[in-house]
Amino acid sequence: MKTFKIADCIVQLLLIFGALFINLVLKPGTVDESFFMSYFLVGSWQIISLIVHLFFPGEYKVELRRLYSILLLLTAVVFLIGLFSSGLLINVLFGLLYWSPLLAILYLITCILEIKKLTTVVS
Repeated sequence: MKTFKIADCIVQLLLIFGALFINLVLKPGTVDESFFMSYFLVGSWQIISLIVHLFFPGEYKVELRRLYSILLLLTAVVFLIGLFSSGLLINVLFGLLYWSPLLAILYLITCILEIKKLTTVVS
């Protein structure tokens, strides 16, 4: 479990900083497939990680994980509601450009805190 959590954090850091490097250094000011792919890769990895963590014992989780899960669920509900109106969907997608990175940072912080908690409990 500890190995997975450490690998999870490393992959998240690589994906987040890799996306920042590509989109801000290599291709500044351009919005192309690499921009959207970075959102998709980071988000997909974090959702897979969230699902895997459902099977971990509760004593190794922090309360921030529950907050993240609730915010992710609310985000999905807002997105689904947005599917009923094209105007609303455009606004939701625009909002997600700013909301998604905040969720990604929140999830990374959650995982880092859980590694610290796991290290403290195991030691």
